[in-house]
Amino acid sequence: MNRGLVNIKTRHIFREYMVNWWTLRNISDEFDSAEVPCHLEYEPPEPGQRRTLIEQYYHAVDWSNWRDVKKVLKVYESVLQSVLETEELTNSPQLTTTRRRAGS
Repeated sequence: MNRGLVNIKTRHIFREYMVNWWTLRNISDEFDSAEVPCHLEYEPPEPGQRRTLIEQYYHAVDWSNWRDVKKVLKVYESVLQSVLETEELTNSPQLTTTRRRAGS
């Protein structure tokens, strides 16, 4: 990964969220819908199918090119929306009531 408009730490944070919470299908759907190319021949040193897939998308991005980065930001927007929806669900009155009834 080259340095660019989105720093490496930020890329890793988003990658790890997707690795932990999304399926391979979700990952490819989001990157593909944002028209981020995928370099399938690239074999990153990171282990795991999801991590590898994300790194293959990342590898095809010119991180100094605003057009490329803008596509990845669309994916990050989806990640943030997912986090927000999960947070709303976690704090929903229905879930709180269910937790109380379950004794947790």
